[in-house]
Amino acid sequence: MADFLERFDVLVFLMILAGVFFKVGSWTFGAAVAISQLYNLKQTRSVLIGIGLIITPLSLIIASDFVEHLEIGLEIIMLYLHVPLQILLPLLLLCIGIIRNKFHPRKNS
Repeated sequence: MADFLERFDVLVFLMILAGVFFKVGSWTFGAAVAISQLYNLKQTRSVLIGIGLIITPLSLIIASDFVEHLEIGLEIIMLYLHVPLQILLPLLLLCIGIIRNKFHPRKNS
């Protein structure tokens, strides 16, 4: 029983690694399906290979170590990606929706 508890951290690490693998795989596949539907492509496989060829080198280039990865994620991505996409874009779409409803009101049937 003691040997099992000593090696429990390896099991937890493998579970986390498998979770990250499936998470990245599902997001990549979702992006490939979205691009295929956007451009009316019949095959998703070629788009998936292209995305994989882009993601793999970029993941190695983006940060040299984990500390730099966290620094980029918490300082740069939060400010320049999350704020525009989670605050500014919804406010812009809300304003466009309000303006469209004022000029083109819906007809009740």
